[in-house]
Formats: sequence, structure tokens, C-alpha cells
Amino acid sequence: MKSRVVGKQILNFGSEVVILGTLFLRAGLNGENREDLGKTAGLSLGAGFAVSNLKIDYAFVNYDYLGMTHRFGLTFTPGVTAEERKRIEQLALEEARKSLQEKEHMMSSMYLEKGEELISEKKYEEALSNLDISLVWNPSNEKAKELVIKMQEEIRKKEELDAFTAGKKAFEVGNFLEAIAQFDRVIELNPKNTDAVDLRSQAKNRLEEESLRLAQEMKEKSEDIQSLFNSAVEEYSKANYKIAISKWEKVLAFDPTREDARSYINKANEKVRKKITSLEERLENRLEKKDWLGVLTTAREIKLIDSFNQKAREGEKKANSKIKALVQSNLNKAKEYYNKGNLFSSEEHFRIVLRYDPKNKEAKSYLNKIEKGGQKEDADKWYLKGIDAYTKNKYKLAISYWNRCLSIEPDYEKAKKNIERAQKKLIELGEIK
Repeated sequence: MKSRVVGKQILNFGSEVVILGTLFLRAGLNGENREDLGKTAGLSLGAGFAVSNLKIDYAFVNYDYLGMTHRFGLTFTPGVTAEERKRIEQLALEEARKSLQEKEHMMSSMYLEKGEELISEKKYEEALSNLDISLVWNPSNEKAKELVIKMQEEIRKKEELDAFTAGKKAFEVGNFLEAIAQFDRVIELNPKNTDAVDLRSQAKNRLEEESLRLAQEMKEKSEDIQSLFNSAVEEYSKANYKIAISKWEKVLAFDPTREDARSYINKANEKVRKKITSLEERLENRLEKKDWLGVLTTAREIKLIDSFNQKAREGEKKANSKIKALVQSNLNKAKEYYNKGNLFSSEEHFRIVLRYDPKNKEAKSYLNKIEKGGQKEDADKWYLKGIDAYTKNKYKLAISYWNRCLSIEPDYEKAKKNIERAQKKLIELGEIK
């Protein structure tokens, strides 16, 4: 609003509509024009058309004194040369890489400092996790590498000592079966632990002696039964409790007086109950975190032990429902981005679809089209996406992102190293062999 004289307000307005980025339609009204010259005085209309560096404009203006006028305009804006554009893009890429390197070193140092702090508090497992992420951000961080090796050795020593202590305690109270299982763990961690090897041999001999003694007292002379009994012991030592129980039950079917088999069945059942309780707690934790793939994995582990477990069945049902919804939601988003030409976001959502549904033909079909392209700067985006997925424990998705990074830039060394790191994590979790 503008005032031409005291107490009088004048209204001016104008607008422009852009169609498909090339056609421009304009209209306006100058309220200061004299009304006595006609209702259309001050009215203006116009249009424009732009292609590349060339723009053509037309305007019709009805001035109060000049009357109806027509104005034409031609604008040409010289563009940069292809060589100059390439140089600018290269500078932008170098600047982006420099910024990425600074961020990598900063994040790596931050997780390294946290790891060192946790080491001083003797929280080795948490420290190892932070050092691992430090190396994801900067695989060349030598200090983090040294500390990882040191922490792994500390953890190994602690596990070895704990298992050896538990084995000795079990041996002293005559629980030779548990002693063998613990000494097996010690030998697995350190094959050179001669004390564990010796005690395991003694425990095995004592167990066989005890078993033979009971068998003689009950006039049990069947070598097949004893072989089956010993086979069950081996299965127990390997934590295959259901198989061990099955074999000891066969021993009892042959000889119901074998109290040793009955006693060991009770011990194995207790191990099974503890295992199921532990898995149920893990299932609950993954449900709270909405880790639906983790829920399915844990539910299946429980069902291998207890096929009718209600918590496992409910968790599996909920996870399948959520995964189905996630697949459909991400598939829709991916196709929407694809139709808009946003291939990076489209590819990201298609990869999420395949994380939950690896056999999805529609997602695979779109990805085959998208992966034929890819700009060099996209390699960095996929690399950072991989780091983000890794820090959220989504190791398979992280590998998928880093492989995509390598498909664009095959010499991306950090992506190669981090793929190896993620694969080791999956092996540790038992998700791949």
C-alpha cells in the first residue's frame, strides 16, 4: 500500500506464474493511475519464454497518459564453457572430499577418546565397540588399531580366566561334565593352556570312571549304551543340549536305572531353560528397538529349542507384519523418487526394501536401471550412508551401501576396508559363516 496524498491509500499489485520452468505469465495493476482515464488505466499484462541462455519477454501496459503500449525484450546470458564447468565441478568435488576427510578424522578421534576413557574404567567391551566405530570413520587410525588388538587380547584373557576358574570349581565339586565344557572353552581361546588340557583330560577320565562304576554297580555292560552316553556328553560340551537330552533319554530307555543319565538330563534341561530365558530377553530388547530382522532371527533361534514358544510366535508374527509394511512403504517412496528423477533417494529406499525382502523382484529391477549411472560425488554419499547404517548395527545394509560406493568408484579404499569390518561383525553374530 502506498499513499499519494494525505489520508488516501493506493493499492498496487503484481504476480507471475511459471509453467514447466520455461513459460512465464504476468499480470499487474498500478493503483496510482488516474481513474478518469478509464477502468483499464494502470493495467499491465505480460509473458516470457526462456530456453537455455536465451529469454524473450513481452509486456502490454495501459498508461494513463500514453495509453496502450507494447514492450518486447530479448535477453542473452553467456554461459560458462564446458572446460570451465568441469573445472568448477572438480573444485567442488575436491572441497567436498576435504570436508569429508575433516569429518572422518574428527569423528574417529571422538570415538577413540571415548574408547580410551572406557579402557581407563576397565569397560573393555564398550571400549572395543567405540574403537571399532572409530576405525569405521578412519580405517587408517593406527592408535585405534593398536587399542583394538590390545582390547581383544584383554577380553580373550578375561574369558579364558573366567572359563578356567569355572572349570576348576566344577571339577572340585565333582561336576565333571560342566568342567569339560568350561575347559573346552579355555582351549578354544588358548590352545597352549596346558593346565586346561590336563584338567580336561582328568575330568573326562573321572567322568568315564564314574559312569563305568555306576554301570558296573547296576550290571550295565552294554558298550553301545556307554558309547551313546559318551556321545551325549560330547553334545553337551558343544552346547547341543537338546541332542544330548535325546541321547540320554535313549540310554534311559535301554536302562531305566541309569541315574547318571537322568541327572545329566536335568542339568541339560536347566541349560535349555537358561538359554531360552536369555533368548527371550534378547527378543524383548529387539522388539523395543524395533529391530524386526533381529526379532525374526531370535524368534527362530527360540523355536529351534522350543517350537511352541508363545513369545517367539508372537514376536515373529509382529515382525513379519511390520516388515511387510516397511517393504511396501519404502517401495512406494522409492518409485516416487524415481519418477521425480531423484535417483539417489530412490536407490536408497530400494536398498532398504531389499534389506527386508532380498528377493523383491520389483526393487531389483529398478536398481538394475539405476546402477548403470551414478556420479562420482555419489560415492561419498553412499560411503556416509554405510557408516550411518554400521553405527546402527545394520551391517548388511552398510555392506550394500559400501558396495554401491565401489560400483561408482572402484578404488574407494575406505569402503573396501569397512566391508571387511562389517563382514567380521556378521560372522561374530553368526549371521554369515
